[in-house]
Amino acid sequence: MTVPTPQAATSAQGNVPLTMRHVLEARRLLAPMLPRPPLYHSPGLSALVEAELYVKYENHSPIGSFKARGALVAVTKAIEAASQSRGRALRGVIASSTGNHGMGMAYAGQRLGVPVTVYVPEGANPDKCRLIEQFGGRVAARGQDLATATAAARAAAADSGMAYVDDGDDVWLQAGTGTIGAEIVEEQPEIELLVLPVGGGALLGGAGLGAKGLNPHIRVIGAAAERAPGVYLSWQAGGKAVRPPYNDTFAEGLTQPVPTPLAMQLVAAVADDMVLVSEDAIKEAIALLLEHTHNLAEGAGAAALAGVLQLGSAVKGKKVAIVLTGGNITREMLLEILAAGAQDGVLHQDRKGQ
Repeated sequence: MTVPTPQAATSAQGNVPLTMRHVLEARRLLAPMLPRPPLYHSPGLSALVEAELYVKYENHSPIGSFKARGALVAVTKAIEAASQSRGRALRGVIASSTGNHGMGMAYAGQRLGVPVTVYVPEGANPDKCRLIEQFGGRVAARGQDLATATAAARAAAADSGMAYVDDGDDVWLQAGTGTIGAEIVEEQPEIELLVLPVGGGALLGGAGLGAKGLNPHIRVIGAAAERAPGVYLSWQAGGKAVRPPYNDTFAEGLTQPVPTPLAMQLVAAVADDMVLVSEDAIKEAIALLLEHTHNLAEGAGAAALAGVLQLGSAVKGKKVAIVLTGGNITREMLLEILAAGAQDGVLHQDRKGQ
């Protein structure tokens, strides 16, 4: 089977190129382990944006987030690598995360029998930390931000001899995210626009590669938070990593101190456009997804819809897909957003013509 692929990107970990073949291998590995989340047409959202809008519900995964895909593939490959290179079982896996990546790694470790430790910033989403522990992972809080937690995680992996799986610079983790784009194109080959949330760029790059590998003509657009514009600024700089001036969006899944080389190579290869969305726009999208699809979305999970709304007339009349990447929102944040939306009339406003 010959599959057209966009330009391969290269990981800093082993200098391994990421291609559509990795995505197809990831799909093979995931098939017996993870049910395929649905892709449904949304009549309500379609009417709202005057387009044919489809939603990929990654919040329906066992951890409520798309991160289970890449984690299962990455841990499977780490087990294989340990067996081949040392002839013994993998001692454990270490990761750093603001929540969802850590949940994915903990879930993968539980499924595959591998101990997992997740380093998180102090003050990380308590619900996500609790879920990491419920899936059998150990949580270690270090520092005030993800960069500090990541440095601690890398040091611990080096000292212990355990594998470190980076959320943005692991080929097999990225291949797992690539299966999302491939599934969307397989199920709806006529999709014209694929709009994806942008945090560290792993989803945009991986899913974009998976989609373009099956349909080179699909346009891939990223929606990044104004308060976490690292990937957006790096993309504007031609793929060179740029440290953002701020990284404090309420949507913690979109935060990233500095984009990784692999993520930015992928983004530069597949992203056709990118938009910045405000904090209020993301909150509005959370309320609209609940109203029109009856699904919970966390901030990162709603960013793609916020991006579609930001694009405005550019999407009208087109066949568009978005990915609701996760639904792990705290009760307090959800109530705050719904109360504000009801007060402002967000839940029932007619946005046509805007």
